[in-house]
Amino acid sequence: MNICIAGVGAIGSYLAARLSSTSAHVSILTRPDKKDVFREKGISLREPSGDVRVAFPRVVSSGDAAELQDWIFICAKAFAVPDIVASLGGLLGPSTNVVFVQNGVPSWYAQGRWNSNARLDPDDVVMSRVSQSQAVGCVAYANVLNEGAGVARHVEGNTFVIGRPRGSGGDDLKSLADVMQDAGIAAKITDDIEQEMWAKLWGSVAFNPISALTGATLDRIILEPSTRPLVVAMMQETQEIARRLGTEFSITIEQRLEAGARAGAFKTSMLQDIEARRLLEIDAIIGAVSDAGHALGVPCTSVDAVLALLTQRADTLGLRSNAGKP
Repeated sequence: MNICIAGVGAIGSYLAARLSSTSAHVSILTRPDKKDVFREKGISLREPSGDVRVAFPRVVSSGDAAELQDWIFICAKAFAVPDIVASLGGLLGPSTNVVFVQNGVPSWYAQGRWNSNARLDPDDVVMSRVSQSQAVGCVAYANVLNEGAGVARHVEGNTFVIGRPRGSGGDDLKSLADVMQDAGIAAKITDDIEQEMWAKLWGSVAFNPISALTGATLDRIILEPSTRPLVVAMMQETQEIARRLGTEFSITIEQRLEAGARAGAFKTSMLQDIEARRLLEIDAIIGAVSDAGHALGVPCTSVDAVLALLTQRADTLGLRSNAGKP
């Protein structure tokens, strides 16, 4: 089995290091100026135990002569996905499966569901190259920190839920899950990846933006009276959008908040990005939710207000990507 990891940040490094211990032929796709670094140092993953796992997968970049892949993992923020897909070249063929390991709303979900996919795939780069039958959704529950090029630290969690859009199945997912499980990854197959996507986004749509605006950790956002009503309002609006798109949640908002609060003084990914001065993933985590709400006629007063504040904060700090800009 040929597997390529495209986007070697925290999660990409985690997958590359783990999967390299299996029988799969693992490659990583990186920028040309980073090839020598990865070839010399490989991928280093520090596990929660303190042990360091070092792997040396094959390194390729755009334009290289490359072997056709069975599976490509896209491990990047939404605004980077079009450029990564455009750079796949000979790695991507008509029978290649593309696994989108993303936060928020991915391109494969938004396509055809509301009027515009301009935030996520402005020039239709992604879905013109990756058909719905090739796309695989993936929701990751793993806390991994990026500590430099090809260096990552695994803090906790190792569950990756995979599934075909709209339940279109295929026994090939089991072969991928088996390899992932051989690597010590808790891979789970679902026939409703859309529900999994919304279940994670349900909290992220509020937790991430509010943390980026306030600097507060997850427990404070959820428990303090100043922000809890706003969190609840945003989740109510998001829940109605998901419901109109065919997804129901199996727990209540209060149960979701109780689970989130148990994480304690946890810094969301967007707060970590603010502190590290990295581009913020606005469009997939909250912008697309606003777009969907307006297209479906769902009032999004709270989501829209937080989106406006977050966008202005990102612009002020120079941390907004060009994707989705007017």
